[in-house]
Amino acid sequence: MWQACTDGDFEVARKLADDPAVDVNWGDPERRKTPFYRACVFGWTSIVEYLRRNPRVDVGKKQNQGATPFIAACQGGNKEVVSLLLADPRIDLNKPNKEEQFPSQWLVRMATRR
Repeated sequence: MWQACTDGDFEVARKLADDPAVDVNWGDPERRKTPFYRACVFGWTSIVEYLRRNPRVDVGKKQNQGATPFIAACQGGNKEVVSLLLADPRIDLNKPNKEEQFPSQWLVRMATRR
């Protein structure tokens, strides 16, 4: 599932997310980035939308440096993904990463990019 969310393979990600035997919140051993996090980073809007509707997916799970999927989407400037996440009441807009950077800081930077 992690690879499908990295590559943007919606059909594989969907099938795996629907399989109760798959750990949808598994993070890679090095950084602990989950499939949802990876989909947010790469801006795979359809995957992000599908996964955020899955109650098993932890949409706020931090990777080992403290960044949430929302922070990663903001850092990447993925406006469509950011909009989807802003509509999700489970997203904590006040959860900083380990460097004490808050999502709002990245939203401002994203809004001022040309």
